Amino acid sequence: MNQTPTLQGTRIAEMSSYASMIRHQGDAMPGPYVASPALETTVQTFLMQHRLPQESSFTPRLLLIQGMPGTGKTEIASRTVLRCSSLIQLSPSVFASKHEGGGVLAVTEALGEAERHSRIHRHPIAVLFDDIDHSILSVGENTGHTVNSADMIGFLQSLSHDRQRFVTHEGMPIPFLATANAADRMATSLFRHMRARIVTHRVDEGTKIDLAYQLLAPSGKTERAFVNKLFQRYRDEPIAFWPALASDYRAARITSLIRKHGFDPGSIQAALTERMPIDRNLLNALALRCRSDRPRSFL
Repeated sequence: MNQTPTLQGTRIAEMSSYASMIRHQGDAMPGPYVASPALETTVQTFLMQHRLPQESSFTPRLLLIQGMPGTGKTEIASRTVLRCSSLIQLSPSVFASKHEGGGVLAVTEALGEAERHSRIHRHPIAVLFDDIDHSILSVGENTGHTVNSADMIGFLQSLSHDRQRFVTHEGMPIPFLATANAADRMATSLFRHMRARIVTHRVDEGTKIDLAYQLLAPSGKTERAFVNKLFQRYRDEPIAFWPALASDYRAARITSLIRKHGFDPGSIQAALTERMPIDRNLLNALALRCRSDRPRSFL
């Protein structure tokens, strides 16, 4: 017999989807790793302070990590958290709702699921609000400010003071982390002293070139000279430019192998294990396209 879905059934389905978003302590993250000892230390210290009862009350509940797009903020924060606790990562779409209060309701249910997870599995958990500035903006024309933005700001501000709501299995407040590209577009009341700790993440040139070498893997003097020259040309691109370029280069190589071997995964995998010289013309063309194809604005 067909039954009309109830609101309760919808809530249960939503909570199940939040449970599937939780990553467990020790879970591996795919892809190249961009190291940032300073940011990693900041995140570890923040998490540790929320494990120590005598320190938690002196520690803001929210750590805001701000910086330019494509600098690895989310990846570094996520990997660091997963070394010492579980993690639920909430994207800007969680805040979106065409109904007043819908965003707060969704986040409340996600935090409730995080609390339940910690209690059942007996280990800590943290929450990461990714690109929080894409959803909670200050009042202004064409900024995307909605009644849900105002509700969410008030909700998060209340949680910064209410340390007994949403706690871990140890009875400690679940710590919140957030990433933002342009925090100055947001309501400053959310980031007053003791409501949030703010850190600015910057990527130095050495980190970028190390990643470029790791991904392009030049061999020999000629290839290393080429990668150096390529890096100097695109040194001002965000760090995410280099994984994107490497991905496009690998895709182009697989395309050529499909033409040669047909759609035969075994033959293509075997061919990929053989090192081929860097195709400088192809890599130059892909780098130019990768730069020109990048969106200039998210808004």
